[in-house]
Amino acid sequence: MTTPLRIGLVSLTFSPGFVTPFPGVNRYAVSLAETLATNGCQVRVVTPRLGRAPPHESWRGIEIVRLRDSKSLFGKLGVVGQLNVRTFELNLLRHPALFQNSDVVQTDLPLLRIRRSWPGIPLISMVHHVYRPWNGIDVLTVPFGVMYQRAALKRADAVVAPSTSAAADIAGVYRVPTGKIRVIHHGVNASLFHPPTSARQRPSQEDPSLLYVGLLESRKGVDDLIPIFSRVHKEIPASKLTIVGNGPMETELRRLCWDLGLGSHVVFRSKLDDQELASTIGKCGVFLLPSRLEGFGLVAAEAMACARPLVAYDSATNREVIGDAGILVAKGDISAFSDAIVKLVRRPDLSIRLGERGRQRVMSRFDWNASARQYIDLYKRLLTNY
Repeated sequence: MTTPLRIGLVSLTFSPGFVTPFPGVNRYAVSLAETLATNGCQVRVVTPRLGRAPPHESWRGIEIVRLRDSKSLFGKLGVVGQLNVRTFELNLLRHPALFQNSDVVQTDLPLLRIRRSWPGIPLISMVHHVYRPWNGIDVLTVPFGVMYQRAALKRADAVVAPSTSAAADIAGVYRVPTGKIRVIHHGVNASLFHPPTSARQRPSQEDPSLLYVGLLESRKGVDDLIPIFSRVHKEIPASKLTIVGNGPMETELRRLCWDLGLGSHVVFRSKLDDQELASTIGKCGVFLLPSRLEGFGLVAAEAMACARPLVAYDSATNREVIGDAGILVAKGDISAFSDAIVKLVRRPDLSIRLGERGRQRVMSRFDWNASARQYIDLYKRLLTNY
């Protein structure tokens, strides 16, 4: 009988069935851990403790340990200078038994001292995307994030990137040798994110319901979202926009909606669980992705799995993930973005065709079992060197 691989997984967030401040990272971590477990691995997750989450629990055979950090104690003030990461790591180091019996340790946090406590275990760093400043307040966190990540990746045995474009960014910004980086695409839960099955649930022909899902921050391009919708609404007065997410720009977005006379046509929602999110995506007419930087763009792939047509800014990542399953326009070209939306609303045949391509692309390229097997292959390869 083969001994199962014992995986120690350190994640920024891990809350099965709950919505966290980093929903995409949470869905990634939960899905990866669950799929590794179904592929025969023993998984222990260690993550910062949020709110009233229990310090220890078991979920589907996965052990979850939650440790306090400065953000747990001081809220948003605890992230200045990336203090939350440093205090989480100090707390982690106080529990040396957590990974004593692990075969490998994988982390998506830039941990600097973890190698000293578990020197005989392969260490894998997963980087969702590089740190970049997007507004003035980022100077309190981003320079520290770059410095810590660069040092952490130097200590790792391997670095996982979710796309080839993210891998190129990681190599350039963090000075990581390309031979150390492994590209493993995220998967999509295609049984959860799927096209609507009933006629009542399906979007109508020429459906003017638009949807954005993601953090409400500059990196996600949400400052372009309302100007884009304003142009669409002038062409299609029946159009409505639903914004799902929260973040520092929410107040500004709400104010802009009312200033432009769009307040009754824009709906803000947040804290949707996975079922609610999948249902909301499946019912939209056009999915919008104005993001300026994505390591993968999990929510775009989830929209594709729901067979929804997309409009997104053109980038190496979006070309890799979305391909020909959506309309890509030049970054910052609000006019072209809105024109593409209008085109899709008025051309249901094109919307259906792009949606079908998206679903097929997800089914053939972004499967969690295939991704988990690539992780397992990486773990086994690293173990041969120890």
